Amino acid sequence: MMYVLASREGALVHAAGGSVGGKGLIFPGVSGAGKSTLTRQILAQQLRDIEMLSDDRMIVRKIDGNFKAYGTPWPGDAGIAVNKSVPLRAMLFLHRGKQNEIRELTPQQALEQLLPVASIPWYDRDVLPDILDFCDDLITNVPSYELHFRPEPGVVDLLASFAAGL
Repeated sequence: MMYVLASREGALVHAAGGSVGGKGLIFPGVSGAGKSTLTRQILAQQLRDIEMLSDDRMIVRKIDGNFKAYGTPWPGDAGIAVNKSVPLRAMLFLHRGKQNEIRELTPQQALEQLLPVASIPWYDRDVLPDILDFCDDLITNVPSYELHFRPEPGVVDLLASFAAGL
């Protein structure tokens, strides 16, 4: 999949994601960062304006100049794998924290957090430039943040408020 996406302005990202208040958000994170935990917190609220597409892997593509996020058929621990897409409005890199807060990232900081969670064929010098160019385009054009969160319902309120401001 990473080869197909690299040649089509896209990447497979280790991330949960979905639509919050009609805004496409992805939550990239390394294993253990809390993708499935966050997804469970969101689903437990049963809010109609939030739909999760995946709790583990998202596809991100640039189509006609716009970034979109897609659910994949590979669910994580929360079992979410929905075949839908949403226009991508922000990336929120996951970190467990003592309180729920969102911090804006510079493109450089976002790239440092994106590279470890994007499926990149580092060993293939023919494909590598395409996917790295895509990652650069993504972090340059999609706002990036860190989401520090506690596994509690308050994080869902924070995300709803955040999405309303996008």
